[in-house]
Amino acid sequence: MFRSLVFITFISVYLLSLHCSDAAYYIHAIEDDAKEISEHVGKSDSNIREEETLFDFTNENFTEDEVSLWGESSDTVREPGKSKGTFVLQKSKLFQRAIFFALLNPQPNGAGFVGVYTNTTNMEQFSTKTGFKIKCRGQGMMKYWKIVLRYREESGEYSKGSYEAKFELNTENLDFEYISIPFHQFKAYYRGALIIDAPPLEIAQVQTFGFQVYGGVYDMYKQAGAGALELDYVQLY
Repeated sequence: MFRSLVFITFISVYLLSLHCSDAAYYIHAIEDDAKEISEHVGKSDSNIREEETLFDFTNENFTEDEVSLWGESSDTVREPGKSKGTFVLQKSKLFQRAIFFALLNPQPNGAGFVGVYTNTTNMEQFSTKTGFKIKCRGQGMMKYWKIVLRYREESGEYSKGSYEAKFELNTENLDFEYISIPFHQFKAYYRGALIIDAPPLEIAQVQTFGFQVYGGVYDMYKQAGAGALELDYVQLY
């Protein structure tokens, strides 16, 4: 069930535009502080599947109940914010996957974001891992996205800052891509600004995992409009 009528038109156009392609897959990663995007060698789906899975959105056990555990966190928490996002499950007779739909309306300087997130537990089991791998596809007007991670303070409240890593998707050829992001590329941020001299990410301390699309207020590029992030799975390597 869609959570907002603002997405009806976009989703209709999006679904009509879906098509398959046999082009090669690629892996892209972006280093947050340098804003430099690097391309990696494509890997087969069987190789990716050998890694430990955090979320498998293609599994029939991932149902609407699991989708309901994902919440929205967008710029409307601030007075000038006017963006909107929703996280849904797409199911057909042939496949299922999750989709993060976003309508990004940033300020003229690029300030603005749309995000979705869910709580995580027992992340200490991944302490020996070195990064995230995602199978996904981007469509629409935005090609720059983030993974956003948060800790929980001793008081029980979630930390005000977050650890983030950006990545770029090719929205022109519509192929699914494999994104590889090492933990060391995650940097600490507060309201989009880099926190200087923050300690490195400790994956065992992570309490929330999320995706975000952003306007680019602190970046060399800007983006806005409607877009979708299709997700098959998130794994750790």
